[in-house]
Amino acid sequence: AVLLKYDTAQPLSRAPLPLPAAARPAPVAGVPGVSVIGAGSHAVSFLLKAIDLSGAHKRGIVTAGGFKGKWYGEKYGFAFAAADPADLFQDTATAAVFILSRHDTHAELALQALNAGKDVFVEKPLCLKAEELDAIVAAQVHHGARVMVGYNRRFAPLGMKLQACFAGHAQPLSVLYRMHAGFRPAKHWLHDPDVGGGLILGEGVHFLDFMQFVVGAAPRRVFAQSLHSSTNDIIDADNVTINVQYDDGSIGTLLYLSNGDKGMGRERIEVFGDNCTAVLEDWRSLVIAKNGKKDKTTHALVQDKGFNPEVAAFLRAVASGASLDHEFADTVAGMRVAFAALESLRTGHPIELAPPGKVA
Repeated sequence: AVLLKYDTAQPLSRAPLPLPAAARPAPVAGVPGVSVIGAGSHAVSFLLKAIDLSGAHKRGIVTAGGFKGKWYGEKYGFAFAAADPADLFQDTATAAVFILSRHDTHAELALQALNAGKDVFVEKPLCLKAEELDAIVAAQVHHGARVMVGYNRRFAPLGMKLQACFAGHAQPLSVLYRMHAGFRPAKHWLHDPDVGGGLILGEGVHFLDFMQFVVGAAPRRVFAQSLHSSTNDIIDADNVTINVQYDDGSIGTLLYLSNGDKGMGRERIEVFGDNCTAVLEDWRSLVIAKNGKKDKTTHALVQDKGFNPEVAAFLRAVASGASLDHEFADTVAGMRVAFAALESLRTGHPIELAPPGKVA
């Protein structure tokens, strides 16, 4: 038997836990200090590694469980682990905060970080409600901080090559983005509107953003439709078509589907315009056809969705003081498209978006 005795007369301490400095390089002048909130599977698989590779000066890490914070803090060389995000916001050596926690925490944590004078990297989605978006926009404008949302596909090598092919296009573009997401059960956390935000806000924003990245114009009109099935094995909200019309006459169509076969690739993007056609297949191959010739770039075994260059680009902006206002404006526009798509599904009608700078 084991008997545990606690000194209940002592107050419970939630002070940050300093971590061993053996594996942590000394701070370098001009390299920003960064802190992290969240160490879920996505953060651990991609973003903590990207932060480590960037050479950033790692300050604090906050996780839902103290052991996980200590474990990953020591593994990646953070200065301290903490239980309260406020410890990161109060840390004067932290210039930027990476918010990698659960979807429903993003908006509030982003606001706290901005109000503490920190630059902010937020995993998608930026928020789950339109009023949260308005509050974040107001805080970003007030503080003049850099805000980046984790739309890593913008930084994928093949995605950047595709976008560059149509940069400055003279004709409107037609973009078709097919996402074969695969089936998720009805009780999956992403389906909870208060926690995951639903599939459009929780994941679909990725693909809406990439279409806008390719087109390079503001969205103006959104119309969405979903399947209407009477069977239990098809979830209507997981099978959606979203049509977006842009300022320059371009059209983007997102097909977000879950009722296909797992043997096919997840993502396929087709772009038509300026007498050119480009097809990006599952972030492994890109074919561009123009003037009767095809140019094919293939990454046969390795998918590069841009996580490392995304983090590096954000930290370069933090270190240099460069503006990310244009990218943030795209993020805000993309979130308004997602909210409009939800409204279109509710009403069955197209939704007109207000021009930038005007309240919808």
